[in-house]
Amino acid sequence: MEKLNQEIMFARESLCGNASNGASWHIHHGDALKVLKTLPSEYFHCVVTSPPYYWLRDYDVEGQIGHEENITDYLNAIAAVMDEIYRVLRKNGLVFLNLGDTYYSGKGKSHGDDPKSTKRRFGLRAVDKSGGLGIGLRPKSMIGIPWRVAIEIANRKWVLRSASVAGFGGGEPWASTRFGNIAKNN
Repeated sequence: MEKLNQEIMFARESLCGNASNGASWHIHHGDALKVLKTLPSEYFHCVVTSPPYYWLRDYDVEGQIGHEENITDYLNAIAAVMDEIYRVLRKNGLVFLNLGDTYYSGKGKSHGDDPKSTKRRFGLRAVDKSGGLGIGLRPKSMIGIPWRVAIEIANRKWVLRSASVAGFGGGEPWASTRFGNIAKNN
């Protein structure tokens, strides 16, 4: 049984196979920065990633990206991963980075149940501490995380070619002090 559990754990860290057209595929699972450092330079044609949003989920993993005490540390964590993605990506490669924003409430408490996720930790988040996170934000402000990440990685060597917006249905009905989130920047 122990050997089976080890095999299952190994399978979770790296999966591979072949598509119906014969092309090989690989899925790597683990700490992004650690896994990327094991991969060869200029090897991949495409990278698709959706890193954890700033203080919106708790994956119960020590040191997880997204739970930094301040925005600068979060930006540096994401940018460090993007630096490694830059290294492993072919010069003519393509990256899809899906990254949503976070609101600064300034109150540190939930305003009702969130049926979408029981992993949100309102009141415990660094993002809800008073003082606008040290960057002068007023309560109910978008933090602008995707834009801040874009500027940070552009300063590190990335060329930003375009931003796409993913459209959604009718918005979020619980959004009472802002327009419903009917689109998301990708």
